[in-house]
Amino acid sequence: MADIKHFDSEVKMNVKGLRLAKLNKNNDEIAYLAPEIIDGIMEISREVQTSSGEVYGDGRIRRQVNKRTATKITLKHNGLPQEWRAYMEGVKVSTSGVEYDSESVVPGEFAMGYVIEKTNGKKEFVWLLDCVAQPSKNTMTQSEDKVTWSTDTIEILSLYVPAFDRSYTSVDMENPVNESIKEEDFFAKVQTDDAIQPAASRP
Repeated sequence: MADIKHFDSEVKMNVKGLRLAKLNKNNDEIAYLAPEIIDGIMEISREVQTSSGEVYGDGRIRRQVNKRTATKITLKHNGLPQEWRAYMEGVKVSTSGVEYDSESVVPGEFAMGYVIEKTNGKKEFVWLLDCVAQPSKNTMTQSEDKVTWSTDTIEILSLYVPAFDRSYTSVDMENPVNESIKEEDFFAKVQTDDAIQPAASRP
């Protein structure tokens, strides 16, 4: 009898290290600005959205196709900086620091990266390559017998990027081929292909 393959994976226990990078599009080309570290990430969830269809024949389903269309991201944060919240929502901030909207509000697109910590020191690194956010939901309550913290909840759509033939790039340190990849290297820039270039080798 053949041996049964047995997996004992590490357990995901924390999310941290939120990185955001603004992007510029020129037709099918994307250029990223330098990533920025945004402290305060609390929770992130990913839900793949699909379109599906069935073909019937002889009174039964003969074929079913599920096609990935986008990924819905929900980000909970202690409080995004005004600069980034305004960029995501497309609102304006004047030189005097006044924030306001207008009829021509266009949300800014961006890349988003984060770290998933696991047991035994393992980690997973993720870059979402093209994101568009909906206006943030702010929850604010008064403090009564104890301090009450307020949070931002941001609904984000992670889009497929034809130029890179992917919507995200991720490495998991549980895969032995990824053990040498360092966090500072992965997040030194937005990673868009299979070769993670070490930061020290960049000019």
